[in-house]
Amino acid sequence: MSSQVNTIPTTTDAQARGDHFADGLFRILVTLAALLVVAALAGAALTMLYGGRQALDTFGLSFITSDVWDPGNLVFGARAAIAQDQ
Repeated sequence: MSSQVNTIPTTTDAQARGDHFADGLFRILVTLAALLVVAALAGAALTMLYGGRQALDTFGLSFITSDVWDPGNLVFGARAAIAQDQ
């Protein structure tokens, strides 16, 4: 019968410094990725607002909240297209 001894590997100071550097670099990269996502979402929202400025100028915010769509009387509402009632 042979006995095996399980040893726990020890960490040297150089390994600890390397791990600390890698953790810091990873934190910076993840933060930059999160900021990039937020910037992309903000850019998309601003682009949509800019593209819809004529409708908002003409019909005001009621364009978003109204679901009346009557082209004959020039009354348009986008709520039905934005959120469908179930």
